[in-house]
Amino acid sequence: MRSMIEAAATRTPPTFPAWWQSRSAPYAALVLLIVLTYIPVWHAGFIWDDDTHLTANPCIIGPLGLKEIWTSSAANYFPLVLTTFWFEHALWGLAPLPYHVVNVVFHVGTALLLISVFRRLRVRAPWFGAALWALHPVQAESVAWVSELTNAQSGFFFVLTVALYVSERPMSRLRLFAIAACAAAALLSKPSTVALPVVLLLCRSWKDGTWSWRHGIRMVPLFALSAAIASWTIWEQRYHSLALGPEWQFSATTRVAIAGRDVWFYLGKLLSPFPLAFVYPRWTVPQPTPAVLLTVLAAIGWTVLWLRRNGPPRPVFFAATYFILLLFPVLGFFDVFYFRYSFVADHFQYLASIGPLALFSATGATLIAKIQKAHVRQGLLGACFVVLFVIAGASFSHARIFTSSNTLWRETLAVNPNSWIAETIVGNSDARAGKNSDAILHHRHAIALDPLASEPHYNLGVAFAGLDRYEDAIREYERALVLKPRDPDTEHNLGVALVAVNRPAEAVEHYQRALQLRPNFAPTELLLGLALTISSRAAEALPHYATAVRLQPADFRAQYSFGRTLEILGRWEDAIPHFRAAIKVSPNDAGAHGHLGLVLAQLRDNENAMAELERAAELEPRNPTWHDAAAKLTR
Repeated sequence: MRSMIEAAATRTPPTFPAWWQSRSAPYAALVLLIVLTYIPVWHAGFIWDDDTHLTANPCIIGPLGLKEIWTSSAANYFPLVLTTFWFEHALWGLAPLPYHVVNVVFHVGTALLLISVFRRLRVRAPWFGAALWALHPVQAESVAWVSELTNAQSGFFFVLTVALYVSERPMSRLRLFAIAACAAAALLSKPSTVALPVVLLLCRSWKDGTWSWRHGIRMVPLFALSAAIASWTIWEQRYHSLALGPEWQFSATTRVAIAGRDVWFYLGKLLSPFPLAFVYPRWTVPQPTPAVLLTVLAAIGWTVLWLRRNGPPRPVFFAATYFILLLFPVLGFFDVFYFRYSFVADHFQYLASIGPLALFSATGATLIAKIQKAHVRQGLLGACFVVLFVIAGASFSHARIFTSSNTLWRETLAVNPNSWIAETIVGNSDARAGKNSDAILHHRHAIALDPLASEPHYNLGVAFAGLDRYEDAIREYERALVLKPRDPDTEHNLGVALVAVNRPAEAVEHYQRALQLRPNFAPTELLLGLALTISSRAAEALPHYATAVRLQPADFRAQYSFGRTLEILGRWEDAIPHFRAAIKVSPNDAGAHGHLGLVLAQLRDNENAMAELERAAELEPRNPTWHDAAAKLTR
């Protein structure tokens, strides 16, 4: 059977305008199309998970840094992406636009590299195939979401590795080194690229027309690196991201059923990407049916037949095998934390979609080339470009929902009203806007949608606290801790609520647990110090104040509270620098001036004490404490 992709056109190919014949024109056109498609991201901000990976990541904004990114679990499982974020933050801080530009640049680079790869693999219509991939709406999530630099960066190095590997030039040591370096960069940017060594062998077999173990031997180091990163990621998902519990407890046959449904879902989204959702419905776990099992058996039989040269056409086998290989890490065979929200996500098929889309493009080009009538060929060619503009428009529209967190989650609820995570995040947005009553309704709906989720209970507690309903908040925090026992935020906020209802001794225990889970967190250190002070354990509070001011020396509350506790303990000289530091941060705070005056008076520095007390009285004229203390100094 003649290959739909490799076969030379037997008819006169469609003619293109003269300007298109320029070597650089197709590339420039593709770059322009991608940039225009993603204009909405120029006005986009940070959204979900961007705080974890960037805006509130201690490895990026301190106190940790590059050392911890590469030597600790703080990097999760994509240290090279966090390194990129670190350098970006050093260059332009937390302005959102440059981060979005970097995502788009990586995406553009990958698309341009794809043209080269398709040409070297003799895939028909390489430009159109690359454009179809780059402009497809399922890619919008990976380009418009800052955290998905993991996809954009790993995708660039992944395709660059393939481009180097399939080059027509003789293999040299330098080229082998470049291939290994780019492969490592892809794997360290996102571990879902672990199939890269197999993809390289697949490409080699495509070019040579046969398998060769000799090529596989060269891949042993890459296979070893892939295995190491895969093992680390499986561990990280289970014990760091906490992909544990009933939401991930599936039998082997059920996992096969999930995988089967996932594959058809992703393929369907490539053929008809409407509607798109940031979080798709988490369908009821499908039970293994005869149809699913037959599909698995057919796939195995298909592979065996192909190996015996009696199977499906090589292009179909190549595209299908590539598609499954790149999807395999997220098909449900391994526990992924995201599966608690949905079994599928658009960004999961960022690289996997290259295979089917290239097959669609090449098949279309082959069929068009076989048509004898020139005007029909030209019409079909025009229709192909119409398709590109339609999908680019859909991507433009979908990219707009990533402009803000509020827009993103409200649009998600419109498409998927049963998303508990969208409900509770919209509730958080209402709470920040001061609409705590509305927030409570959203959080309660989220709890009804998924009673086993801890986040809605935690967020409901925050909303209750915003209304000063601290007893209700305590109840929700405690429920959240039953569902997710090791959560520092919940322990921290439970401590806050307990202090608010005059139960500081109980709060101390929860602050201490929060610090065990998240050491050296300045807000918790400060509040633990305050709770100990209120509980008449001021001496025990001092180390926690010291840690708080070390981590956040410009925090007024930490400096002032440290000074007040030292004052209570009679350590007046030690209190002075903390009151002065507090005044430096907030020069018009009467309390800091007043208590500085009081400790100076205790040390018989009457002149400076009077100046501070008079300043306090000026700032707070109705407080008799400062007037009385100043009067005593004049006697």
